[in-house]
Amino acid sequence: MRSILPIPLLAVWLTFVSSYSWAFDHNHEVYSNLLKAHVSWTNDGHATSVNYVALSSDIEKLNQYLTVVADVSQTSFDKFTKKEQLAFLINAYNAYTLQWVTQEHQNIRSIKDLG
Repeated sequence: MRSILPIPLLAVWLTFVSSYSWAFDHNHEVYSNLLKAHVSWTNDGHATSVNYVALSSDIEKLNQYLTVVADVSQTSFDKFTKKEQLAFLINAYNAYTLQWVTQEHQNIRSIKDLG
């Protein structure tokens, strides 16, 4: 037997959840796990290296993360703390850059080659 919320309660719950900034994963867990799996420290911890070939095999997870990022409304973003906003913007920028480079990594030697 399935447990289903009546439609009015479900609508109230969805409205409640979507109206708070905590509905977004501010730990960026999916993205963090991708970084842990595909980015390694080099040069005695002063630089990083991305394994774009391996990241390509996880591109769907990266795309799912970016879909969640893209779905954050301006209203929700405005409710984030300043630190959450900054983390959101930095992670979004870096994740979109990873996606872009991952799509082109076989044709370039450096990210600078992308223009």
